Amino acid sequence: MLGAISRLVGGSESDIGPGLKKIRELKDQGNITVFANSPAEMDNIMAQGQAWITCNGNIRALLMKAQGAPMEFVIPKEGAVRFSLYADPVKGAPHPVAAQKFIQFFLRQDIQERCAEGIFYAPTNKNAKIRPELAAVMPYGEAAVAKLIKLDRGPMNRDLSDWIEKWNRTIES
Repeated sequence: MLGAISRLVGGSESDIGPGLKKIRELKDQGNITVFANSPAEMDNIMAQGQAWITCNGNIRALLMKAQGAPMEFVIPKEGAVRFSLYADPVKGAPHPVAAQKFIQFFLRQDIQERCAEGIFYAPTNKNAKIRPELAAVMPYGEAAVAKLIKLDRGPMNRDLSDWIEKWNRTIES
């Protein structure tokens, strides 16, 4: 969230000052009431109707909605942040052939379609077909994937301790 907000207000993943300033401004105006300590805590807040907007991944939000939470998932006009899942066999693992077979199984068109329908993972197999209402809330197809915001995770990972210190000093104080 901080990386994306920083970008939106003139900063970057290497310059989070503008993002922190904007978040502090929103908090001081009473537009932010809580910062959840975990995704599960935010899920509870949303499910109970104690908040009307949050930053969340489509997978969590769509699962909650499917379970009856009174919410919708929308992609901001500025775009959604790309979040990738990876399936990599571990070097030296005892069953490398089985690991490769599992990855190939997971990438099959029918399995990708089931994952999109059942657990809201956007398909990576270009032949997978999903319902239009799902395509509207997940990165489906080349055009939708091209619109995703790719944050530079290098500075984010490198500077995480600094980010936490600045967050605590600027936002939590």
